[in-house]
Amino acid sequence: MPGIIVVDPITEIIPVTDLDTVQNFLKVYDLETEDREFLERVIDAVTSWLEGPAMLNRRLLARDYAGTFDGDGSTWCYVYDSDGKRLAPINSVTSLVISDVPVNVLPAAKELVVYGGQGKLRLLKTSFTYDYVNVSIQLNAGFSELKLPPEITQGALELIQQKWNNRDKKNLDVVSISALGESVSFRVEDMHQETRAALMQHRLEAFA
Repeated sequence: MPGIIVVDPITEIIPVTDLDTVQNFLKVYDLETEDREFLERVIDAVTSWLEGPAMLNRRLLARDYAGTFDGDGSTWCYVYDSDGKRLAPINSVTSLVISDVPVNVLPAAKELVVYGGQGKLRLLKTSFTYDYVNVSIQLNAGFSELKLPPEITQGALELIQQKWNNRDKKNLDVVSISALGESVSFRVEDMHQETRAALMQHRLEAFA
């Protein structure tokens, strides 16, 4: 598809919240090791599920990416990861090389424009020259922890609360996110309606 860059994340999982925040939300303290480990697994599972295609379809917290792709002759592109998730916001581009020729990515050079919130790049003085695997890029994309939209954090906490409240029932379907092929489901209908509506405003569509 024209106008698409696919890059791989250097860091696969970055949790959208931490154990201290979760404990304060649940008002549970002095946890046993088993309960603490349970919550840590749920945090990872919620992060993966929120970032997945059923929900927001985007990597949430900032991390570095790198990849190579085929130039298609265009002057602009949207950036996606290898799972089809669009990367936004783009915080910086640290390196861009087209057919062995580096592009000056500094804003003052006016060779590359970064539309960070859209996850879009535009070349001003050249193009992504048509060729096979002739473009390489390194960039950073995603929200910083301080700028993560609060409705995303709230949504994550409400989903974690579901698993915590049901931990003694037959709902312990939380797995380590590092286990390939495993998946965990949550009930978005159990979230507050306002939280759910605000959360889904941050969804980004995948490319076909």
